[in-house]
Amino acid sequence: MAAEAGRNTDDERAALLAELQHRVRNMLWLTRMITRRSAESSESLEDYVAHLDGRLGAMARVQNTVIRDPRAGLDLWSLITDELASVQADDPVRARLVGPTVLLHARAAEPLALALHELTTNALKYGALSTPTGRIAVTWRCAARQGAPILMIDWTETGVRLDPSEDRRRGFGWIVLEEMLTYQLEAEAQLNLSPDGMTCRLVLPLTDRIVRSMEDQD
Repeated sequence: MAAEAGRNTDDERAALLAELQHRVRNMLWLTRMITRRSAESSESLEDYVAHLDGRLGAMARVQNTVIRDPRAGLDLWSLITDELASVQADDPVRARLVGPTVLLHARAAEPLALALHELTTNALKYGALSTPTGRIAVTWRCAARQGAPILMIDWTETGVRLDPSEDRRRGFGWIVLEEMLTYQLEAEAQLNLSPDGMTCRLVLPLTDRIVRSMEDQD
């Protein structure tokens, strides 16, 4: 019994060490990418510092949650509200969140938090959070595509005048939404603009690598 308990403890330690090594490598990769891409897309030193600080702050909020309880997973609802709260935009009148309880692994929460930060920043500068009449709705649900389960997250902004002809698929924000999520999570990002607002849909494969647990949907 003692020998078996010892083996179980060793296995747990090995699993935790492997997870820690993966997280450190992932965080270093993200930090290097954020630093380089922020420099490429910034127009001045002040602009670079502001963008870099915001993006590293989004990663730091994830790490603070992970440190408190490494095995608990990160709640998607909290991930979104924490980002909105960082710009004082978590008022339920301005931002409405609807979806089941979804607990993410840290390796998935980090790039997703960065994507949510870019959406929030864009809304603050150009979108729903730039005008008193603007509203944000974030909804998420489990669905199926070609027989495979997926997690769909819709970020919708209304009450703001946008030019649908403008090309917003450039700059660091779109790199995060399209390239980084694809590389790290095999996710997809779809952006649709309308005269009254915009919708960004994030589609993630619903796998054990990304989601730790998810509340059953009726």
